[in-house]
Amino acid sequence: MYASKVVTRRRLDVMRHMMVGENLGLIARRQMIGELMSYFFVSKHIISDGVIRSDNKGGESIFPLYLYPNPNNPKELEEPIRPNLSPEFLKDITSKLNYTLTPEAIFYYIYAIFHSPTYRDRYAEFLKIDFPRVPLTSNDEPLRGRG
Repeated sequence: MYASKVVTRRRLDVMRHMMVGENLGLIARRQMIGELMSYFFVSKHIISDGVIRSDNKGGESIFPLYLYPNPNNPKELEEPIRPNLSPEFLKDITSKLNYTLTPEAIFYYIYAIFHSPTYRDRYAEFLKIDFPRVPLTSNDEPLRGRG
C-alpha cells in the first residue's frame, strides 16, 4: 500500500506506473560502493530509497518498463500504455538488428547486460559515478528467442 501522507519525498510521478496494471521496473543505484558492482534489481512493486543500500552515498532509482496514462489528467486518459524507451533508442536498436524487439526482450537484454562481468569490468569507473548506459550491438545472439 502506498500511503502518500507517510512518505516525505513522494515520487508519485514515477511510482504510479508501478501501481497500476502489470509492470516491471529496473532498479539501479547511481553510485557504487566498493569494488563489486551489484546494484541492479527488478521489481514489480514500488520501491523506497534504501531498498538496496541504506546509506548516504547514493540512492536507488526505478525505471518502469511501461508508462501508464495519468488518470488525474483528462488530457492523458485517451493515451495508450507505452514502453518507457525513447523513440531514438528503439530506432537505433532496430537499425542495428534489422528487426524490432518487444519491450520485454529489450528489458531482459538490459538486465542481462548490467549483470555481465565484461560490462561491469569495462565500465567499472563510470558506474562508480553515474547511471549505467546501455551499449547497443548488432549481435542478436543474446536476444534470440525473446523477441
